[in-house]
Amino acid sequence: MTLWLDELVRLARAVFAPARRDTLTPVPLSGGGRMVRRAGVLVVALAVLAGAGYAGYALLWQESPPPQVEPPKVVDAGDRLPTADEFAELARTDPVGMLQAGLTRYKREVKGGFRAVLHKRERIGGTLHPPERVRIAVRNDPLAVSMIWEEGARKVFGSAPVAALYPYTDGKADPPKVDPPAMAAWRPDALLEVGRWRHVEVKGSSARDAARYCITDSGFEPAMLRTHAAWKQAKDRGDPAPAYLGLRPVPELGGRPCHVVRRACPKTEADSFALDEARPTDPRRVARDGFDEVTILVDAETWLQTGTVLKKANGDLVGEYHFRDVELFPDRMPDVPFAVATIKAVPAAK
Repeated sequence: MTLWLDELVRLARAVFAPARRDTLTPVPLSGGGRMVRRAGVLVVALAVLAGAGYAGYALLWQESPPPQVEPPKVVDAGDRLPTADEFAELARTDPVGMLQAGLTRYKREVKGGFRAVLHKRERIGGTLHPPERVRIAVRNDPLAVSMIWEEGARKVFGSAPVAALYPYTDGKADPPKVDPPAMAAWRPDALLEVGRWRHVEVKGSSARDAARYCITDSGFEPAMLRTHAAWKQAKDRGDPAPAYLGLRPVPELGGRPCHVVRRACPKTEADSFALDEARPTDPRRVARDGFDEVTILVDAETWLQTGTVLKKANGDLVGEYHFRDVELFPDRMPDVPFAVATIKAVPAAK
């Protein structure tokens, strides 16, 4: 850091110091020439300053890659599913059992995948971003995810990615093999054509700066697995049981009746970015990104966790996710949502 600062001071002097009287006969510079020279040096100085700022950020905030863990699973024991009344009783008395029943039913009955409109708002890196409305499609096997932003796409360097497609493909008959796994981000208003269909690592820094959760964990099954694992661990620790708040129509979900269950965390918790990563333990990260209260909304008809709200102890929003207009596919999922042509037809954000 000292070397960066020394260089910055030296360049600043070169830009702003008065002209030096040389002992040798100088080559005269016009006023325009002096301005060009100083402007060039100023650009270099600003670049050095940006580098110094990034180095300081890296020292303070950047973390080593999180440890890999075995992602949570729920094994289908083959038992009969509960009746609607039995499921409602699980919601009241055993939310972990409720989540397990919902996961089992989804895996048995929804082989293809789903389409929905996701309304979400997230706090990322300490900043609460504006609401987003995203058309999402998830194919279960093999996994594919398409996301098209109808509202809330955030600009990066002047252009906004308005769609994302996982896994990455260039649209050719023989798609490239990508390692590490990546998605394609569509930015139709990017200045250069080469930047419009962008390759983005799903666990890279760009992806982590854009969302709280990895695109490969999109959809109902990963969300419910995450909740089931965390709430089962809390139950095994002897934490206070989640509170059942009743069966209610939820306006954010189009008025659909949902079982509303809320868990108060004994201490602040933070989720991992991906299910196969360990949950954060760094106190700074937990304080910045963590939550103290989780409310889940489980659809009374489909048994799916269609809503989640995360809050801090003071009531500040950390994240909220509501899946509306859900369309489930018991068998084959249509290919259209995952076609490159479909993604590239999405216009630039207004």
